[in-house]
Amino acid sequence: MSQSKVKEKHWYRIYSPPTLGNKEVGKALATSLESLLGRTVEVTLYELTGDVEQAHVHMTLQVKSVKNDAGFTEFKGHHFSRDYLGGRIRRRYSKVEAIFNVTTKDGAKLQLQAHAITANPASRSQRHAVRMTMIEAAQEAASSLSFYDFVQEMVVGKLAQAMQERAKKAFPLAFLDVVKSKVLSMPSSESASSRESVSQVLEKKVGVEQQVAG
Repeated sequence: MSQSKVKEKHWYRIYSPPTLGNKEVGKALATSLESLLGRTVEVTLYELTGDVEQAHVHMTLQVKSVKNDAGFTEFKGHHFSRDYLGGRIRRRYSKVEAIFNVTTKDGAKLQLQAHAITANPASRSQRHAVRMTMIEAAQEAASSLSFYDFVQEMVVGKLAQAMQERAKKAFPLAFLDVVKSKVLSMPSSESASSRESVSQVLEKKVGVEQQVAG
């Protein structure tokens, strides 16, 4: 890359969605602010909360709007680190996996992957009962929550706790995790308008900060 092309690029700030703290999650080098649109960044939950116990949760954010030399993101999915997952596996116990879709109250669709480890060896029928029960619990939770409320409960572990409470009635569990998610479609246009109003407030805040700094 020539020196002239490097000089044409500028650093722009990237912010997490409102439900994930409205925090600056990094800077991106780009030729223009508009070229940030669609770019994805990965951050850990630890970077947003300061809680080292959440360092295993990795989230993918995608820039959906730009203004005032900053990019504003939407949540696109998450996954747990391999080291964390490896440490959760226990010998002589049964692992129950489930990959399924949920729909939130405002119409967003997500694909989730959940892992459960039983407290004792389980038969095939018992594993099936656990799988069906944890799927039902997640789908019910999603249907009662907005997209961003659901995402927040999912990444901080509240959803997994609720799923485990339900699923352990089918068979005792050592633990349960929602280890991965992927956004298939965002909420309806009505909900999107509501989210945009929140983004506009945040963008104005950034503009004021820049004026003060200048």
